[in-house]
Amino acid sequence: GGVVAFAADSCLSHQTAHMECAACAKACPVGVIAIANRRPEIGAGCISCGRCADACPTGALKVRGFDYPLELAGTVALECARVSLGARAEGAVAVPCLAGVTAEDVLALHKAGATQTIFVDRGWCAACAAGCNESQPWAKAARQAADWLAAAGLPASSLPASMAAYLPARRALPLGRAAEPVDRSRRALLARVGAVAPDVRPPSPPSAFARAPVRVPRRARLLAALTVLAARSGREVPAIVFPDVRASEACELHGVCVAVCPTGALTRFEDGEDGVGRLEFNPAVCIACGECAGRCPELALELSPRAEGDNAGRPRVIARRVVRECAGCNQLFAPNDDKTLCPSCTKTEAFAKAGFALFRAAGPPADGRDPYPT
Repeated sequence: GGVVAFAADSCLSHQTAHMECAACAKACPVGVIAIANRRPEIGAGCISCGRCADACPTGALKVRGFDYPLELAGTVALECARVSLGARAEGAVAVPCLAGVTAEDVLALHKAGATQTIFVDRGWCAACAAGCNESQPWAKAARQAADWLAAAGLPASSLPASMAAYLPARRALPLGRAAEPVDRSRRALLARVGAVAPDVRPPSPPSAFARAPVRVPRRARLLAALTVLAARSGREVPAIVFPDVRASEACELHGVCVAVCPTGALTRFEDGEDGVGRLEFNPAVCIACGECAGRCPELALELSPRAEGDNAGRPRVIARRVVRECAGCNQLFAPNDDKTLCPSCTKTEAFAKAGFALFRAAGPPADGRDPYPT
C-alpha cells in the first residue's frame, strides 16, 4: 500500500464540479502535493507528517502510521516516531509526526479508554521540516479537542496537555522518507510514485446536480466518539460541534442550496400534499463550507459554525413555503410575491430581453440591407 490512502468519494474537488479544494496541497510542508485531474497527486519526498490529512475537511486522506490501539487505560503519551524506542515515554503511542494528530484522534483515544492525552515535547519541532516553524504544531488540535471534551462533560484533568522532555536534535531518527531527495519539478510533482494508494474505482465525471453526496468519514468519526464520551457523563453530543443553517423569509425554495451542498446536508421536499414545500437541514453531515449561503440568489441563508440549544444535531425543517409551478420550466418554486417564473427562468428571460434591446439599439446594417429578409 501507499503512504497516503485516498478515498475519492470523500474528496470535495473530485466529487463536485463547483468546488475547488486544495487544502491538502496548501498544508504540505515540503510542497510535494498537487491537485491534478481534481484529485491529490503526491510526488517524491513525502515525509508522512500527516498535515495533509489533518487539513482535509472531509477525511479523504489517511496517512499510514496514524493508527491507535482499540483499548487503552489511564494517561496516554503521544510520541514522535523520530524518538528512538529506548528514549520514548513508557507505554507511549508513536505517530509519524505530532503535527498530524487531529482533534478527532484525541477523542478516539478517549473513546478507547484513555483518561488524558499528553503530547511529549522533545523540543525539536520548530526546526523539523514538518514543524513549519511551530514549536508545538499539535496545539491547535489539542485546543479543539479540549473544547469538545469539556462540552461533553469531561473534567479539566482529562483535557490534553503537553509535557516537556527535551532531547538533543542530533538524537532524532530520520523524518519519514526525508532521506530521499525532494524533486520539486512539475514532472516529478505530477508523477505517481506510489505515495498515494491507488483508487480502483473508475472516476466518474463530477456534476453539480446529479451526484452522490460526498462522504464525510472524519465527521462520522468525531460524532461516534463524542456520542460515547457524552453518554459516560449522562449528556448528549454537545451543540458546539454542529454548524447551524437558518433560512429567512426571502427563501424561495428553488433548491440552489441543495444542488451545491457537497455532503447532502440540505434536502428539499416540494411535493407535500398540502402544497407546502420544505427545506430540511441535517447538521450531522454539514462541514460548514458555506456553499449554500454564498450561492443563494436571495441571500436567504445564514451559516453559523456553532449551533446553540438542545437537539442541535437532529435534522430539522428550516423553511416552509407554499409552492407553485413555474410557467417556463414547470418546476416547483416558492415565490414571495405573484411571480410566475422561477429564478432561473427569470434570469433567462432577462438576458433575452437585454440581448434583443441591444440588437434593436444597434439599428439596421450599414449597407441598408433588411435584417429580416423573407
